[in-house]
Amino acid sequence: MRSQNRYLVMLLSKINRFAVLCLLALTPMTASANDPLTHGIYCLEVMKGFIESWNRSTQEIDRSSAGVQLSPSQRAEMIEGERRASQEMTDRFNRLRLYVVTNMMNMTLDDTAAATVAQQRGQIDAQRCQTEMEQDSMCPFSCNKQRCQTGDTNCYTNCLQQCGLLTCARTEPCVNPTWLPY
Repeated sequence: MRSQNRYLVMLLSKINRFAVLCLLALTPMTASANDPLTHGIYCLEVMKGFIESWNRSTQEIDRSSAGVQLSPSQRAEMIEGERRASQEMTDRFNRLRLYVVTNMMNMTLDDTAAATVAQQRGQIDAQRCQTEMEQDSMCPFSCNKQRCQTGDTNCYTNCLQQCGLLTCARTEPCVNPTWLPY
């Protein structure tokens, strides 16, 4: 009898989840891809992935440079550069997070569904961009260095597209969210 009850509870749980998914699929989304809040939620996940990747990369660089003979000033310069870049990324992430959190209070059920999709897409795109960059990081680096001014997101996005790093090109506006209204 107990196993039948557990089975019924599991079955009802699956049916309820399926009903919710059907309801969400049939409900029109009010938040569009151009909605700054939905885009902000997407970018939060992208930035989280980038920051985690950055932290792993700097730890690897620190470990691999431990055996390299650097002068104290070179080592200090390297550490300061890593610290500045990390602080800049964290500041951008916090600005983005503040925008999202302050604007989530007015979300409807439709907006919540769109936000969930945006969040998942951001996680996926951050991972795919990381994979793309591992396969070919020299092309965008040289293109960016030759053509782009510091902070020119559009130029760097074009370099990423020309290099075939399409997911990274899509996520690039998240790195420097100049599109935020404040």
